[in-house]
Amino acid sequence: MVCDLLCSRAGYVSFCILSRPSCVAVALTKANIGYSLAVCAIYYAVWIYVLPHYGKYRIRQELVALDDETAKVHRLVKIPLAELDSWDAEHDVLGQKLERSRTSESASENDGHLEEEEAKKDA
Repeated sequence: MVCDLLCSRAGYVSFCILSRPSCVAVALTKANIGYSLAVCAIYYAVWIYVLPHYGKYRIRQELVALDDETAKVHRLVKIPLAELDSWDAEHDVLGQKLERSRTSESASENDGHLEEEEAKKDA
């Protein structure tokens, strides 16, 4: 009776052909997977949102290149709130360090090109 009820509601008709305990075991296993996913979601929320809130830090990802430069990996780091603004200014969203010299050179090159184009328009 229990097996028929579980199998008809959950769609486990093929498992009901087997013995009754196996049908109940399959239904309970599917339920346990759902509970396990819920526990994982709670664990993630605690480590990423709750603990940093009370610990006065934030979690950021950092891009780390291996020694031979063949692979890059992401690492989660704790950044205190006092250093958060400077961290965000030095890194992009993916965790790559921004190179100040390259960005300032490209900005000055772009300004130079704009001035040349304006001079051509005026002439």
